[in-house]
Amino acid sequence: MNTTILNSRIRSKELIAEFENGYVKDWVFRVNECHRDSLDIKLTERKVKGVPSLVWTQGHIYNFQKGDLISDYIKQDEEWSETLKHINYSLQIETAAPCFMEVLGGGQVTETDDIEEEEKEKKEKEKKQYIVNHGYVKFNVFTPNPEKTALELKETKECTQVEFISILKNGLNKNIDEINSEQIELSLS
Repeated sequence: MNTTILNSRIRSKELIAEFENGYVKDWVFRVNECHRDSLDIKLTERKVKGVPSLVWTQGHIYNFQKGDLISDYIKQDEEWSETLKHINYSLQIETAAPCFMEVLGGGQVTETDDIEEEEKEKKEKEKKQYIVNHGYVKFNVFTPNPEKTALELKETKECTQVEFISILKNGLNKNIDEINSEQIELSLS
């Protein structure tokens, strides 16, 4: 599934990821907090008890980009040679296109002389629907060489941005077809 239809563009306070000590908590891959924008987690002004405050909110426009490198093991302040001993997989994005959102049906209703007033009011009250295109990610999977002194290219995979997030969260233990069959809907409900 490469698109999803939404009834709202409203950002949610329910986040798909919780950060702890600079990384997403409880995901297989160590996603650094520098990827908040890639996960469409942003500080948004909201009124809390009538007072404007900045709160973290979740959107739908995921945007991992070319060059992003994410491993399943990272320990801050550790030498790379030591880190290599613990890495199972590193993913590096080769090419990518972000998710994007459009108004379904081409936008606003326009007034015409042949629509009765009742119909005008009804159309104006209808909620817009939005279609989210899930973009794509082409990424390389690297594994340590047998001596654990360098990373070697194992394979190249392609998926949507949403599927890529599922891989980061759950690992590479499932192939892309299995992920597709699960109908992933990260924060899209």
